[in-house]
Amino acid sequence: MRRYVFLKVKGGVGGSSLALSLGKFLALRGSKVLIVDADPVSTISELVGHKAKGIIQAVKENLDYRTSLKTIETGKGTLTVLRIYSERIPLEVEKRDLLSFKDKFSETYTRALNSENVDYVIVDHEAALSYEDPLFSIERKNFHETYKGIQEGIIMVLEPTPVSLSSTKRYIDALQAKEQLPFSAIIVNKVPTDEETMTRAREILEEAMEYSGAKVGALIPIINDYVLYRPGAFTLYPIPVGVMEIALALERNKKIMYTPSHLDALKKAVYIRSTMLIETDSSNILKCIQEILEVPKKIYSEEFKALIFSTQRFSTLIAESSYVDYYGTTYSYEATKLKTGSVEEVIRLAKKLAQDFIREIEADDTEKIIVIASTNDLEPIYPSQEAPQLSRAFWKEFLESLKHGTKNASIILLCEPIGAQCQALRGLVDIAIRSDYKEGVPKCTVLQSKIPG
Repeated sequence: MRRYVFLKVKGGVGGSSLALSLGKFLALRGSKVLIVDADPVSTISELVGHKAKGIIQAVKENLDYRTSLKTIETGKGTLTVLRIYSERIPLEVEKRDLLSFKDKFSETYTRALNSENVDYVIVDHEAALSYEDPLFSIERKNFHETYKGIQEGIIMVLEPTPVSLSSTKRYIDALQAKEQLPFSAIIVNKVPTDEETMTRAREILEEAMEYSGAKVGALIPIINDYVLYRPGAFTLYPIPVGVMEIALALERNKKIMYTPSHLDALKKAVYIRSTMLIETDSSNILKCIQEILEVPKKIYSEEFKALIFSTQRFSTLIAESSYVDYYGTTYSYEATKLKTGSVEEVIRLAKKLAQDFIREIEADDTEKIIVIASTNDLEPIYPSQEAPQLSRAFWKEFLESLKHGTKNASIILLCEPIGAQCQALRGLVDIAIRSDYKEGVPKCTVLQSKIPG
């Protein structure tokens, strides 16, 4: 189990939003996550539509503690929110009730922790939380008595301004005067994307990381999807790429400082283990493959395997590497790849291709990137008038079969924008982008994305 605690020196910096994004990301990757909504504003509870009474009032009124929990199935995992505070009850009353029912709260809170059997606990606290705050001390003491030896990582969130930096440094000093708390990550949030502001924000991030001793840091640009999000549509809640990188870096004890780049759409596909279409000219295939392989190297190191499938046309373009396996299209598929005229024939052929690929992939827990170097060469020949329908049927069956037969894998499809396959694939993948290189400078245009933020 891992435990992350979100702190901030003032409200409105986006700490609760980032805590929820982190929880959603970890759940999407198959983990069981518990978020303790310990902020009196109860932003996280509101965002997931959790309207029940908080656990303090549940204890006071002898209610079942499970009424303060809400669980959401998220991808292959689950995200559970434990609400601490209730609506329409003054904060001073809640704090007084907590002290009055301290022992009973401790017992109930411990039962709630034990009942969920989670992989991650994320605690979102109120702004400028004092070390003497009763909830901070009681909650933390109970957790560490229940789960002895579990490491705790504190994630500090601030804004990209000198005032926010100086306030955060004073806040860190006040906390560290009581106990040497383990600051694991610094997030500078809501950063405007102009170059000048990004440069200043990076300097603020570097100084905050050095001051706190955190090994992990991230600049998170302003994300409009946070503002547009409405409770009740949790699948649409955004996950910034910086949050993904922080989660993976903390998990693997890597030192990183994330800043936004043109590779962010690609990173999303890899980190969430989703499907991605890259439309690019044949002359750019090698550049695309090289950039695809750059994405996981910093985070995963040797803990991932790139599996590249293509016809012999591209085999000479793919560089040899210790973490890359190259597979040419199998002869059995080439022999079967005939002119097809029916959906049934297309589906049968797609299953055959997926099975050939899956057979080459070891069934282990290693993170995998499956790169299809040119979808154009793999697609059968169709009667022209039926090409769009048959192309979609082929790729739909192939992707579903491939995803079902693999685990811990993201699937990247490279498509030359000729014929019907690019258009057919767009609606079947999680992210579709157009990749161009002008004078060696990459330019990525997101064509569509089912992953918000």
